[in-house]
Amino acid sequence: MIQIKKLNFKNKNNNIVGSLEVENHKLFIYGDIVMDSFFKCEETEDVCPKDIVEFLKDLEDREEIEIHINSGGGSVFGGLAIYNQLKNYKGKKIVYIDGLAGSIASVIALVGDILYIYKNSMMMIHNPLTAMCGYYNAKDLQEQIQALEKCKKSILNVYMANINMAKIIPEEEISKLMDNETWLVGEEITEYFQGHILEDKKDIVACASSYFDSYKNTPKNIKNIENKPINNSLEKEQKIVIDLSTAVNVSLEEQKQKILNDLAKISIF
Repeated sequence: MIQIKKLNFKNKNNNIVGSLEVENHKLFIYGDIVMDSFFKCEETEDVCPKDIVEFLKDLEDREEIEIHINSGGGSVFGGLAIYNQLKNYKGKKIVYIDGLAGSIASVIALVGDILYIYKNSMMMIHNPLTAMCGYYNAKDLQEQIQALEKCKKSILNVYMANINMAKIIPEEEISKLMDNETWLVGEEITEYFQGHILEDKKDIVACASSYFDSYKNTPKNIKNIENKPINNSLEKEQKIVIDLSTAVNVSLEEQKQKILNDLAKISIF
């Protein structure tokens, strides 16, 4: 009999803000990737780095784990933190793309010692994006460009470390795929990255994400899914600005600008 354990994650007020299902050392990343539990929506499957800490803490360092992914992506910084946490785990890691490994979830998908891909699995790679609010001068915008370029380089390093060894694929080619926001299906994924195709197609549960409307080439069959509203990050971040700006009157514009600059960095996805 397979035993399923559900891990609930609570905030400081002891309210449940998310959960992960652990089935015999199986980790399911079936939601958006966020920086912290604060940015989770209630009753969603969003995942943050702290969730991975909870999953790994009770495992012996050499135990084999399975990682199942069906995610439209999310925070670059949250996703890189999750990737590094799993990468440093010494046990064997077997990854399955159960549906979609989109955006930063494609990086997490490459953390495994073995990657299994169904014929109808999808992967999307693209250049990092940022959602900015407020007013910015040229210097501010240049700092954001530099941050985005550094994020792309970090992601590109992961891609190149997991490139299909049977082919000589230059970094420029993968970079171009990112520039064009490329959606790969099934065997197309293995043309670029190390992985194994599973002959059977999997009945995939629809992947709902707050980010699909932000991507320029999202397939119509995915856009037709009733997706989550974008309220797990930007709306909360904007509310922080409003709350702080109404509560403090001293150096208001300076404080608002600092907050907006910090939030712009958080919102890279």
